[in-house]
Amino acid sequence: MRKNKIVLAGIAAALALGASSPAWAAAGWVQNNGQWQYQDNYGYIVKNEWQKGADGKWRYLNSSGYIAVDMWVDDEYYVGSDGIMVTDGWLRLDGSEYADGVCWFYFDGKGKAVKEGWKKINNKWYFFDETGLMQTGWVDENQYHTDANGEMMIGWQRLDPPADADYSQDSDEDYDPFALADNDGQYWYYFKSNGKKLTPKEDGGENGVVRIDKDYYCMNMDGALQFGWKNVSGDSGITGYKYFLPSGKMVTGWYTAEAPKGLDQGTGEIHWYYFNNKGVPKADEDGTATVKDLITIGGKTYLFNEYGNPVYGLRKVYLNESGQGEYTSYYFGRNENECWAHKGRQQVQEDSGETSAFYFTDAGRGYTGIRDNYLYYVGKVQAAQDDKYEIINVPGKDYGVLVNSSGKVLKNTTVKMSDGSRYKTGAAGQVVKIDDADVSNITGRDPIEPDWTSDDWYN
Repeated sequence: MRKNKIVLAGIAAALALGASSPAWAAAGWVQNNGQWQYQDNYGYIVKNEWQKGADGKWRYLNSSGYIAVDMWVDDEYYVGSDGIMVTDGWLRLDGSEYADGVCWFYFDGKGKAVKEGWKKINNKWYFFDETGLMQTGWVDENQYHTDANGEMMIGWQRLDPPADADYSQDSDEDYDPFALADNDGQYWYYFKSNGKKLTPKEDGGENGVVRIDKDYYCMNMDGALQFGWKNVSGDSGITGYKYFLPSGKMVTGWYTAEAPKGLDQGTGEIHWYYFNNKGVPKADEDGTATVKDLITIGGKTYLFNEYGNPVYGLRKVYLNESGQGEYTSYYFGRNENECWAHKGRQQVQEDSGETSAFYFTDAGRGYTGIRDNYLYYVGKVQAAQDDKYEIINVPGKDYGVLVNSSGKVLKNTTVKMSDGSRYKTGAAGQVVKIDDADVSNITGRDPIEPDWTSDDWYN
């Protein structure tokens, strides 16, 4: 930075005080052509040195031996228009050689300009460059920010990014942060109590999660606040994403949003999601529903698909966590607004479009066996298909029972079949006599499975 002497008028008044002081004059100060010089014990004029006046103030004698005014000395000190060294305070210098035409410097008690770092002044922190110029904006390798007065900023601040910042990666496939900043190109940053910008830990990704007080936020690696869906783990599935509100806070619990475009779900529609206390959406990542994938929220049971949406309809759920072996059915309502496991007797529309009676236990599982005189298999009522009556095998038993077209088990009764024969049933509904002949362990057809809801419901 240029620090040239700026010749200004007006030192006569300051020196008048010295002229009236016998101590100053006796110390070697002499006046020459209306300007003051200092004469040593040998009668020589002192040049390029500091001298203290009788008033205790320091003045600098230039190469001609006169008191210098309005100039830098050794790029460390400054003398004002009165010729006195500036100490313990601020100095404003105006001129085209300075940025924006106005610059501020601060000098300590010994008159030395504060340079290259932070200085606490009147309980406020300021940053100075290698020349002593007070800095504003991004400072100290863009880790701090000072306001227009040079004061260190703390807390949340909405700012232009650093000049060399490249946030092109933050266009994100899911959400444009500029959309929430009125397209003014500014971002939110958070500065800790020591003034340092908060940034996520480096983990190889574009974004990370930080905690401020009791809330979690998403920031890019430069500390700029991010919004909407953000992949913060690198995982390709929905569980690699978290969702952040326009306030920046991470979502937990239930929330509706468009699907992350990066998953190529292909809908653009609004769906429900449930985020755990770490912000991870619940999802069935392997696509095979098991009882392990069921989650209870607010006393209701839900099942989520691989995209993180709660499923609805009639679903096949394996009882073994391996996704093999025994299974049953769960009914999660007709749509996303009632997508919890329903209980008791229900009229359920199967994927074929047929509506059938089902029964689900208090745990939501489809019932298998006889209940309230009706035969069920994995929840679905088993009714006569081709005749008024039909023998259907009871799962887990070595016999069948006689049911009507509604699925009701006919107990202790005699019915006439379509071929004219008469079937008599016992107390359990099994056939014990055909016409006049006794029979035992008579079997029929196996139960019919439900027509499960297909997995393309979200398309």
